[in-house]
Amino acid sequence: MHWHAQLAVVLITICAIVASVLLHYEGLTLLQRNLGHVHMGPRRMRVLFGIIGVLLMHAIEIMFFALGYAAVHAVTDGGAIHGMPHPEFLDLMYFSAITYTTVGYGDLVPIGPLRFIAAVESLAGFVMVSWSASFTYLVMERFWGSWKRLWFSVVGRGGPHLRSPRRCVDALARGLIRAGRPGRSGSPAGIVAVNRL
Repeated sequence: MHWHAQLAVVLITICAIVASVLLHYEGLTLLQRNLGHVHMGPRRMRVLFGIIGVLLMHAIEIMFFALGYAAVHAVTDGGAIHGMPHPEFLDLMYFSAITYTTVGYGDLVPIGPLRFIAAVESLAGFVMVSWSASFTYLVMERFWGSWKRLWFSVVGRGGPHLRSPRRCVDALARGLIRAGRPGRSGSPAGIVAVNRL
């Protein structure tokens, strides 16, 4: 009968993984499509909404695995968590969170077939956090207005000159160039931001 417990743990683990991956994929897709339409304050506020969305997704994914631990605890010979004789839901959320984030304080140890879901959760958590980190980087690149992504074209009497952002700011500060609308008759020398992408 021990193989029934192992099979149950594997099936519960697969359900938790599939639910987490689907939530993450759909959640990031939803954020990516809709962050451009948020019109509250400066553009960098969209980064804040993106971070909040990602954190909510991680919390729900941790909850999926906590529900998986609860289901495994209900299986005869499914295993247990040493240090948690009668786990309540928040205890399982705590164990799931430290496993998902690969912190693993060491105060709780999985025993028996339950170790499988714990091991898979740490791998899934690592992948999900990495996925969120790359998404967050792309959102920041898009909405934060990073100086590193811009070159400035300084238009003056000598024609366009490409300079680094720091040189343009220095030239502005020293009065060597003035901000204006280049290309119009009678306008002063100007600065135009050119995206390098």
